Amino acid sequence: MPIESTANDVRKQWGAPESHTPDYYTFKDYNILITYSSGVSCDAKCVELGYSSGWNVPRDTLITAAFMIKAPMQLKDLGIDLSKFKRERVSDFGNGIHIFSDEEGIGITVEGDEITNISLFPAKKYFYRMSKVGGNDRPICSTKVSNSNHLSVCRES
Repeated sequence: MPIESTANDVRKQWGAPESHTPDYYTFKDYNILITYSSGVSCDAKCVELGYSSGWNVPRDTLITAAFMIKAPMQLKDLGIDLSKFKRERVSDFGNGIHIFSDEEGIGITVEGDEITNISLFPAKKYFYRMSKVGGNDRPICSTKVSNSNHLSVCRES
């Protein structure tokens, strides 16, 4: 889980990544993109990457895990109570919907009936560990539309 796990925890679970910075894993039913803390509070590096907030956590702390789903999967398959999750359209084109919970630190992108990606990000209980760049009180970053190369790991507020 973000903020609770480290790179060592992730590598114990999934082994060595195929590539680093961010770590990337390929499996039969999904691919995973993992980002870790640099151990440095948000500064020019954060801004350069498009983030306006960083995390005050040790180096190699898990920040985001994005699962790009390859095998058919539907929301009902997750077994998660989505009643408290918010919903927003991914774009004006297509029928993509992003379902997310800041409380839980989970985002799910759905196209039609199929899940295209699942993102884990720091839950609201960890927002106090966020660097305060520009006075923000929650993580803010540029949203990346889900496709073969990019996916949403956090969203604009």
